[in-house]
Amino acid sequence: MMDFRQLRQVIEICRLGSFVRAANVLGVTQPALSRSIARLEQQLGVALFKRDSYGARPTPFAEHIVKRAEPTLNDISALVQEVLALAQGQTGSISIGVGAAAREIVAVPLVVKLLIAIPGLRI
Repeated sequence: MMDFRQLRQVIEICRLGSFVRAANVLGVTQPALSRSIARLEQQLGVALFKRDSYGARPTPFAEHIVKRAEPTLNDISALVQEVLALAQGQTGSISIGVGAAAREIVAVPLVVKLLIAIPGLRI
């Protein structure tokens, strides 16, 4: 059925109002984008866009896809960025335990240096 790529395509066509502009943003040819959307429309049994000389206007079906898919795709994109940041050591969390005597001498300067070096770190 519908895949991640097709969801992005529907969103971009709706956002830009044009298959040509959406194809450019997505890095595909306009004919390839048209074929992909045509396959999706055939699978769903509905028209997603009204095409005319002014571009592509979304039908209520495309609008519904965007309404439901856009937040999910944004969450997936954020998740990917979080994993990349974790993998590159740019974020994460650590726990540090020290006694009262070492707190001011060791812990505070260490925490300050860590937070400067790794702003996304939770301590």
